[in-house]
Amino acid sequence: MRRISAALALIVMTAALAGAEYTPGRPWTAVIPDPDTVDWSNPDRPGYHYRGMLPLHEKFYEYIKTKRERGEELSMADNAMIRRLQTLRRWPEAPVPNQFWRSYLRYLREQTTDELNWAQRFMLWEAFARGLIAWDLEQDEHTRNVVEYLNSGPFRARNWFERCFGRVEPWMEYTTASVGIDMGGGGGAPGTVYPAEPFNGLQITYNVAGATLGEAEDTPGFTTSRRHSGVVHPGTLTVSGSGLGDGGYGATLTVRVWAGAEERKLEEWIENTRGGADSKSFSLSVPVAPGTTSAGFSIRLDGSYSMGGGHRGLVVSGALGQSAADAAQQRAQADAEWRARVEKTLAELGYEQTPGGRELAEMRRALQGGDAAWREYVDRKQRELGYQDSDAEAGLDELASALDAGGATWDQYAAAHGGAVAPPPPDVGGLQVGTGTSGGTTTGAADHFDQVGKVSAAMNYEDLPAGSVAAAVWTRDGAEVTRSQQQVGGTGWVSFSLFTQDAGGLQSGRYTLTITVGDTVLGRKTFTIGN
Repeated sequence: MRRISAALALIVMTAALAGAEYTPGRPWTAVIPDPDTVDWSNPDRPGYHYRGMLPLHEKFYEYIKTKRERGEELSMADNAMIRRLQTLRRWPEAPVPNQFWRSYLRYLREQTTDELNWAQRFMLWEAFARGLIAWDLEQDEHTRNVVEYLNSGPFRARNWFERCFGRVEPWMEYTTASVGIDMGGGGGAPGTVYPAEPFNGLQITYNVAGATLGEAEDTPGFTTSRRHSGVVHPGTLTVSGSGLGDGGYGATLTVRVWAGAEERKLEEWIENTRGGADSKSFSLSVPVAPGTTSAGFSIRLDGSYSMGGGHRGLVVSGALGQSAADAAQQRAQADAEWRARVEKTLAELGYEQTPGGRELAEMRRALQGGDAAWREYVDRKQRELGYQDSDAEAGLDELASALDAGGATWDQYAAAHGGAVAPPPPDVGGLQVGTGTSGGTTTGAADHFDQVGKVSAAMNYEDLPAGSVAAAVWTRDGAEVTRSQQQVGGTGWVSFSLFTQDAGGLQSGRYTLTITVGDTVLGRKTFTIGN
């Protein structure tokens, strides 16, 4: 709290000099805006900064949407998991304060001192954890290093004991996100603005988390562009920011983010209302599996002007790769150096001879003994502590374990708790999916594939109008993976493929391929990959 108070004094002075919405004698007005003026629905707003969901979170989100659509009441475990994901900034629905929390924010704004009592501090940290303080804590180099490390991979704890004692990374991530630190690494900064002055009313503001970008290469022209190269890190790749379409009639904003076979896409129209700056915010994330060698992003603004105005466009893109060998070597070296420093410090302090030091040594021996030894250690410690899960904790652990297991385990949990995922739509048009195509025929057709890096499908059509467009959408477990399209017409055939360069092949799951021309479904096929 002292850190907040010290920082608040500087923020108050800066806000006053800048003419911000600050009321003299009310220091909290410098950092907490009027709750009735905040766009709480924006998932990339200060104090929240949605990071994107990991694949297991997407399954839980579909489960919750199914229960909502059926009008079913969410369980205590459901609500606890939503709160946890909000604290981690991985819940796509930005939290909105109810009347109680709005009243508390107004109450803080009325305080005449930045020093708070214990109850006030407790409520303040609760508001931070819930994402209800629309303000970003300033980051320094050490904070950014912590955020980069925590985004380098999913660190999971299997139960409450590991969350508290076994692995420090989940605890670090939860604590860091819960105090309002932007886990994308932006620290509340407005992001990179390109170009510095709007180009024909077009301007892009962007942040990239989960990757290291190299120097940008800018190219002027009717389509002015900036291109980055860089390295993507395992974990999550997130691209966020906003597009300004303040020229002509407006602009079309198109954002794509991909890693391996995973892709997310957004397309929005930004209308120039001529009543001020018109912009749209965006935040797209994709999971990055270890060993991913190809990833990237594209942010594009296409302006719409008068008939004689011609085309003007603005693009920011990035091509990201990864050297798995170099990354592993650097990580191993950094881990070894850090462990050596820790061991040296502990030895100098005599920590190993304390009760805590002996406990740590015992824990390390259990970890080195493999899963069986670690589970025996956890069970023994839980018995010594006399711990017994409450109904809420047991329910949350059951839900989290089912999400981690996935597959049939998750399906059984969802069905047992009223959130069973709806069955896939029926197959249409005799479409088949296989390992390849030959002319208009699908080869190696099957309903199930084990480990496979590519699947394909061919579809025959008749008497289509010239210039028609066939679109193919691939989904996995109900979530869109990618889409593509080809021009068709008359009578003939068209083929589409889904592939990955990952050595492990396409991810396991239930896939559906749907091929449409306009509003007409030419063919649909559901199949599975993996267990």
